[in-house]
Amino acid sequence: MSRRSRGRATESSSYDLARFDSVGEAPEAFTAVTVPTASLAARREHSVFVANTDNAPSVAALAAPGACNAFLYAAYGVSGAGTGTFVTNARVAPVESGGILGAWASAVTANNTVAGAVSLFAADGAYLIGGRSGAAATADAVKASMRTAPQLGNWSDAVSDLSTPRFLPGSARVGAFLYFVGGWDGTAPLASAEFNVR
Repeated sequence: MSRRSRGRATESSSYDLARFDSVGEAPEAFTAVTVPTASLAARREHSVFVANTDNAPSVAALAAPGACNAFLYAAYGVSGAGTGTFVTNARVAPVESGGILGAWASAVTANNTVAGAVSLFAADGAYLIGGRSGAAATADAVKASMRTAPQLGNWSDAVSDLSTPRFLPGSARVGAFLYFVGGWDGTAPLASAEFNVR
């Protein structure tokens, strides 16, 4: 979240971009980029993930000099103050030269109502895990396989769900392990953690 939007009652349809330097791999200064709201509705508690030549064979098949080799997705979430109204669409933009995002387009035909989920792209599929649907935290894990890059298929149940419902948990992937730490179970903050092997 940028400093400009902290403390606001609603969300933003802009993004900040920073390039990592080639020596120490530290981020350089952030640059704000405004997105036309007609192409990307303002949202928060949404899922953002990337499909690229490393995690998506269908994107690797498109790879060519000067071609887009990565796509950034912004999926679902909520809009408005308080508990908000669910944003039911997922959008995708190509990552262009210099890291600037190209035009946003629809990423999947099926709508979904989930916010605060952990998201990632692996093995040519997007995953949404946990979050909330309505007011209640969920343990659900769903997957959408890549149809034709960058379009995703419909969401279906993944192999396994979380053991505990978790809204806005912290997460990290280390090799084949995906960790979930804390979050909100709908009643109180969680002090537990769990992991899955992908």
